[in-house]
Amino acid sequence: MGVSSVPKEVIDKEDSGAFYITNQRIGYQGYRKQFSFPFKKIGSLELRSDGLHIFKEGKEAPYILQLKDYEVALAIISSILNR
Repeated sequence: MGVSSVPKEVIDKEDSGAFYITNQRIGYQGYRKQFSFPFKKIGSLELRSDGLHIFKEGKEAPYILQLKDYEVALAIISSILNR
């Protein structure tokens, strides 16, 4: 019997906590990790199948967040960025 393996890349859950948005910044406060930076430091945002990817200027790897409701968070961020 011939068995072959199929490599698959998955993202492991590193932490759980609270994602927050203020009128000046976005941030995340978890048990093991946290970040916070002003909106002007956001390079881009992308909603992908594995979560919300937040690219900060000057940082190559994105912050990846899984939220229960992406529409509300993205609507608030869009409103603030497009002022």
